[in-house]
Amino acid sequence: LYLRDAADAVQDRRHTVGTRLYTALSNVLTLNGEFAWQFGDTGPGDHSIRAFAGEFSAGLRLADLALKPRFTAGYAFATGDSNPNDSRDETFNPLDGNNHPRLGLSDVFSLTNLHALNVGGALSPHEKVETGASYHSFWAFQPDVPNAPLVRPAARSGDTRFIGNEMNLFVNFHYSQFLSGQLAWAHLFPAQY
Repeated sequence: LYLRDAADAVQDRRHTVGTRLYTALSNVLTLNGEFAWQFGDTGPGDHSIRAFAGEFSAGLRLADLALKPRFTAGYAFATGDSNPNDSRDETFNPLDGNNHPRLGLSDVFSLTNLHALNVGGALSPHEKVETGASYHSFWAFQPDVPNAPLVRPAARSGDTRFIGNEMNLFVNFHYSQFLSGQLAWAHLFPAQY
């Protein structure tokens, strides 16, 4: 992918090269791995872009059991800029990625300057209803660089990278292949960052 943002102050010319590996083993276990690398130049000083991100997940679906339990676990990371004053931009730009529900249902985070772990599970008490929960933990890739517009460091301590935990509860409704919905509760328990 090639992104060219010709705004006067930005002048961003960013190339993204990525790969994905996905496999489903007998409709029970799924494994997914993705990696993306970005390069190019940005800013009025033509800073070089060198950023990368990855995401790995596994899913287990036990459709033959009562309530059809489903479990997921994953890890995602994206680089942040270790020194905003040098001539290299190391912050990964997620472009137009969808983070819901991979990075939690609160939609506070994007895949930039981030480490994210998640686990979740769901049960299907009815063929058109699924209920479950997920737990997410977030750390900044670099301690003093903001993660997203909604998340800023509380203090410039340099010691903490832990952003917080998020708990999600949800009920998914699958009325038909054209109509579905979700009722959800999400709460972010912030840390010092």
